[in-house]
Amino acid sequence: MLDVSVETAGTQGALWLRSLIPINQIYTLVAVLVYSMISLDAVLWLLPLIAFYASFAVLIVMTAQMLQAGSDLPDWLI
Repeated sequence: MLDVSVETAGTQGALWLRSLIPINQIYTLVAVLVYSMISLDAVLWLLPLIAFYASFAVLIVMTAQMLQAGSDLPDWLI
């Protein structure tokens, strides 16, 4: 009887404990707090900055692909 109780608590105890924590409500509360902290000025400041860094990352990746394709070019030439 004790072995069965320990085995059940070991296998399903974590699931039972997780079911006691209201994860969805916590996610909703955090999202509402984050949204309340974000203002229009912050969005207007961050949007160009994010666009710049995204375009810079694309520039680096495309340059690396172009250099890789250029180094493979002599293999195609006769």
